[in-house]
Amino acid sequence: MLQKPVAQGLYEIVHSARQGAVFVASAGGRGEGGPPAQILKLDPNSLEPLVRIALPGKGFGLALDDTSDRLYITDATDASVTVVDTATGAVTGQVRLAEKTTDDEGRAGFPFHCRELALDTIAGRLYAPCHSMQDSVLCVIDTARLEVETRLTGFGFVATGIATDPSRQRLFISNAEGQVITVATDLPQITRTVATPGDQLMNIALDPVGGRIFATDQGHEFFETLWARHLPGYSRKGSGNQLLVLDAASGAAIRRIPTGPGPLAVLYDPRRQLICVTERSGAAVSLFDSESYALKDRITLEGHPNSLALDDRNGILYVTAKQGDTGTAGAPDLVARIAL
Repeated sequence: MLQKPVAQGLYEIVHSARQGAVFVASAGGRGEGGPPAQILKLDPNSLEPLVRIALPGKGFGLALDDTSDRLYITDATDASVTVVDTATGAVTGQVRLAEKTTDDEGRAGFPFHCRELALDTIAGRLYAPCHSMQDSVLCVIDTARLEVETRLTGFGFVATGIATDPSRQRLFISNAEGQVITVATDLPQITRTVATPGDQLMNIALDPVGGRIFATDQGHEFFETLWARHLPGYSRKGSGNQLLVLDAASGAAIRRIPTGPGPLAVLYDPRRQLICVTERSGAAVSLFDSESYALKDRITLEGHPNSLALDDRNGILYVTAKQGDTGTAGAPDLVARIAL
C-alpha cells in the first residue's frame, strides 16, 4: 500500500483506463491566499502529479466519460458543473444548476448543494442529486447540449447517494432520512420511495446483476441537530456505522453489516466479489466479501478516508483521505493506492 500527500481540499477521485491515469478533485485551500481549486492528473503507480488543471470554481464530485475524454466536476458552493477535456486539460464548458435566491431573512444563497454525479453514456445524461434541508432535487443534464433538461423534486432530506442502472432505465437515490428513491429515467419520474433500517444513507453502489443496493449508513451525531431543526418528528432508527444490503426491486433489507465508525463511500467490485467501504472516522478502508458479507480485510490509513476509485483491470483501489485531526494546518490531503 502506498499513501502520499497530494494537495489541499481533496474530494473525489476517478481512474481513467484510457489514459492510464488517476484524476482527483481539489477544492483548494480555505481563506485568502490558499492554493487554487484544480484537477490533478496523477501517475497511477507513483501518485505523483503529472498535470494540474485550474478550475473556475471549487472541485468536489466527479464523473468520468472515459471514451469521450470528458470529466464532469461539481462545485457544491456554486450549484454548477464544470466540464474538462482530460486529453488536453482544457475547461470546455460549465452548467448552471440553479440561480441564487433570497431567504426569509434576506440572505442570498443557492437553494441546494450538489456533490455526487452519475453518468449514463447510453442516454447521454448526467444526473446530479442536489441536497437540501427541505426537499432535495435531481438535476438531469443533457451532456450533448450541456443544459439542465429537467429538475425533479421529492427526494427528501439531504439526498446525496446515487447509482444508475442504464440497462433497466432506472436510478436510485438515497437520503438522510433513511430512504431509497427509484427514478424511471425514461420518463423521468419517481416510481418508488422506500424506508430502510438506516438513517444517514450517504452513498450507494449497485449490483445490477444480483439486484442489490449497498448503502453506507454513517451514524454521525451532528444529524441529531439537523433533524431537530429541519425534520421535526423524525425518529432515529439506529446508531448507524453499518453497511446495508438492500433488494433493488423492493428496497427490503437483505443484510445489515457492521462497519467501523463513519462509513462514507462504497464501491462494488464484482470481478473480485468485494464491497469496499471508507470509514471516515475509523481511519480505514474495509473490504467485505460480496457473497458471504464477511469482513476480508481492514486497511488502516493516515487521515480520514473519503472517496474511492477502482482500476478494474489491474485490481488497484485508489482512496482520498482528508488530513487527520492532528495534522498540520494547511497540510495537503492524501491519496492511497491499494492492491486488491
